Amino acid sequence: MADEWLVVLTGNGELMVGPATPDEWKPILTAQVLEGHSWTSPVVAKGRLYVRNTEGTLKCFNVRP
Repeated sequence: MADEWLVVLTGNGELMVGPATPDEWKPILTAQVLEGHSWTSPVVAKGRLYVRNTEGTLKCFNVRP
């Protein structure tokens, strides 16, 4: 969770982001951001989103509005 947003990185490197409510979750953004397996949780810090795969590839995205 980041504010009221759920940030999910799937095992195959697909990033999904969407507002979370008690009733449902529907991602409004999906993007293939990594190749290979991704088992590390995404991290949001100081306006940046970090994702990493099992091969050690690390990517950083600016998510400031």
